[in-house]
Amino acid sequence: MLFLLARMAYPCAGLIHGGTAHVESNTQHVIMSINEGNTSSEYRIEYEGDSNDFGWIIPIYGAMVSIEETDGEVFDRYEAITAPAIIKNTASQSSACASAEKGGFESDSLNLDFIQGYTGTFEYVVVPASDIESFTTWGDVNGWNTTSVASILPQYNAQSEISLVLLRIRQELYAGEITLSPSIRLEFEGNEMRYPALLGSISPEEELHTVIYIRGEGNATVSGWGQEEVGDLAGSLDDNGNEIFAQRLRDISQAGASFGTVFAGDIDGVWVTRLDSLVHPEQNTQEPIFQNGDQNESISTAVELSENSSAWIFGLGLLLGILGIKKRR
Repeated sequence: MLFLLARMAYPCAGLIHGGTAHVESNTQHVIMSINEGNTSSEYRIEYEGDSNDFGWIIPIYGAMVSIEETDGEVFDRYEAITAPAIIKNTASQSSACASAEKGGFESDSLNLDFIQGYTGTFEYVVVPASDIESFTTWGDVNGWNTTSVASILPQYNAQSEISLVLLRIRQELYAGEITLSPSIRLEFEGNEMRYPALLGSISPEEELHTVIYIRGEGNATVSGWGQEEVGDLAGSLDDNGNEIFAQRLRDISQAGASFGTVFAGDIDGVWVTRLDSLVHPEQNTQEPIFQNGDQNESISTAVELSENSSAWIFGLGLLLGILGIKKRR
């Protein structure tokens, strides 16, 4: 049941670092929900690099309500339950949250008149997306290259409610190499469950894979991007089940950036929809927005690998060829 796509590159909401530092994300999962008129988005990414070189940028689409570090266990549980099942059939087989600590941003030279503070192992500052100067100042103080992200910000400027949550790891609490970021939950005013895909357009990776979990009362739908149910897949025992799933995601986005619905069902009393996308960076021309539907239709995905799969296809092709020869005669 465990789903791994080791060859895929995963985007993050936004990672920046110094010109010589190596800090890259290789996985990101996002959990979104609407809570009493506010939107909640929880992020976790895997990456490799030194914690001192890690700068994380997450856009929010309304006034900040709260920010807190979380234990991230819900991501592990959701992954285990919702991931496509890889089924092999052979002849012998049948088919904890840290409380937010108020305080100033560590770098006093920033002198920014915006929301600043600490939560767990993170330091944060929240600035309007339209204030590119403050954003680049934050990057300069920390020795990070903000050029690529700053080039995207003008696309947000016409929407004054958008802010940037700028995060770095507190070195007095965690220094050195790390492989998994602490999870962070952001809550902001408004009912817009929106994924910041525009930041993925500047990624140097060939493909970007994103996993979104929407919590609500029914199957989630997508606007701005396409959407299609992944469905059950099949292959031979010689095939890689994960690659079959990846190719299905590629096919779904062939005509335009789209999400595949992988799972929908009840998890711990909450209806959860899982949506995956696998796209090229240049396909991130607009940002998808998710809505809760009113239909509760259970969905799951399986990749069935059978020793007869390839042989059946070959046999069908051979039979059609023979019939074609007889017809011509």
